[in-house]
Amino acid sequence: MTRPGLGPDPHARPSSEVAGAYARGATSLLPQLLGNAYLPRPALRRLVERRRARILLHALENVPHYREKFRAAGLGAESLADPEAFADVPFLEKRHVKDETEHLLWPAVDRAHLLERKSSGSTGSPVRVYFDPVNELPRRVQELRFLLAHGFRPWHKQMILDAPAHLAPQPFLPQRLHVWRREPYPWWLTPAQAVAEINQKRPDLFHGVLAGIRMLALAIEAAGGLDYRPYRVVTKGELLDPSTRWFIENAFGAKIIDFYATEETGIIAWECPSGDGYHIDQDFNFVEVVRPDGSPAEPGEVGEVVLTNLYQRAMPIIRYRVGDLAALAPSPCSCGRSLPLLRQLRGRKLDFLITPSGALHDPFRVMAVMERVAHVRWFRVIQTALERVEVRVGWERDVSPDARADVVAAIQGGLRELFAEDLSIDVVTVDEFRVEIGEKAPLVKGLPGQELARLAERGYKLAF
Repeated sequence: MTRPGLGPDPHARPSSEVAGAYARGATSLLPQLLGNAYLPRPALRRLVERRRARILLHALENVPHYREKFRAAGLGAESLADPEAFADVPFLEKRHVKDETEHLLWPAVDRAHLLERKSSGSTGSPVRVYFDPVNELPRRVQELRFLLAHGFRPWHKQMILDAPAHLAPQPFLPQRLHVWRREPYPWWLTPAQAVAEINQKRPDLFHGVLAGIRMLALAIEAAGGLDYRPYRVVTKGELLDPSTRWFIENAFGAKIIDFYATEETGIIAWECPSGDGYHIDQDFNFVEVVRPDGSPAEPGEVGEVVLTNLYQRAMPIIRYRVGDLAALAPSPCSCGRSLPLLRQLRGRKLDFLITPSGALHDPFRVMAVMERVAHVRWFRVIQTALERVEVRVGWERDVSPDARADVVAAIQGGLRELFAEDLSIDVVTVDEFRVEIGEKAPLVKGLPGQELARLAERGYKLAF
C-alpha cells in the first residue's frame, strides 16, 4: 500500500531507465564509492577538476542562470576548462536559488521525473531544489561510503526519522531482496508506543535529523532504555555538541555517526572513524572555504563554506554560499583516505548570536554556558532581536521554585558575561519540547536572514 505524502517512485520510470541506473550503480558508482577515497591525492585532484569542468560547461550551454552569469563575467567554454579560472566563477547566493528556481533548471529535463526538496528554512530563506533520482544516482546512494566506513552491512535494518516526503512510496528492488532495508519511524504513534514498536522491530541503525533523534532519545530514556543494543545512530542537519552526543549515545547504547549535508547538494562530509574530522566527498561535492571578501581561507582558518555539486545536471549548484562555517584541515587524515578533512564545523552563520557591536558568538560557547547549570532537562537559546535573547528551558522533575530562580540567575549571568554587552536575556519555561519528524530545531538559533539583511544595510560588519 502506498503511504500518503511520500515522494514519487523512481521505479515508475521506464524499465530500461531503471535497469540502466542499477547497472551504473553496480559497475561504476559502487566502485567509485569504495575506491575514490583512497586515490592518490594528485589523481583525486585531476578527477575533481575534470568533473568540475564538465558541470561548468553543461551549465554554460544549458542553464539560463549560469549562461547569463558566466558570460557577464567573461567566462566561455575555453576558460571554464582551465582549473585556474574556477575562482572567477560567480558565487550562487541563497536569493538566486529562492527567486530564480526556474532559471536554474535545465529546460530539457523532464520535470515529471524530478524529486523536489525544500530546505528547512533555518536561514530564514527556504528554497526549493530539484534532482533526478535515476540519472543523478549519487544523490541516492552516496551515504553508502560513510556507512561502510563505519562497519555498516547491507543486511542491517535502518529506521529513518525524516520527512515522509523524503521516502519513496514503494520498496526498491534491493529492499525487496532484504538488502538496504529502510522503513520510516512510526511518527503516527505516541513516543511510548513508538519505543515499544522499535523494541519489536529492533532496527540496527537509526538515521535522521538531530532534533528528531534527540526527541526519540528522551522517549527511550523515559522508557528505561531499549530492550536491545542497536549498531549505530546516524545524525544530520544540526550542530552536534558534545553533551547532546553523550546524551544520545547513552540513551541508545550506540555510537553516533554524524554527517554534513544540505538539501541543495546532498551529502558533503562525514565523520571519519578515526575521529580526525569530517571527510569531504570531494569527488561528488567540491568544497571551498572562503573569507567574507570571497578570497580562499588558509587551511585551519574558519571561513564560509562554498559548495559545487559535481553530478547534479537537472539543477546545477555551483559555487553556492550555503551560510555555514568551517575550516579545512591543514594535513591529511591518519586513516589513509585521501579525501580532505573539514574541521571546526560550526553550523550556519545564522546560528551564531550577534551582539549590538556586530560580534558573532560561537554556538558552542553559548551551549557551554547552558551545560554548566543544573536542573535543566533541555534548552533552546533563540535570539529574537539584536538586543534580546530568549532562553527556553524544560526543567527536571521536582525542581523547587527557589532552585529554578537560582538557575535563571546563573543562565542570565553566564550569558551576560559571555556577551560582555547589554542584552536582555529572558528565561522562559516551556513544558513540552516537540518537533516534527525531519524538522531542524537547533539548540542555538540566531537572527533570521531578513534581520541580518537589515543589519547589513545599517552598516554592521559581522566578523567570524
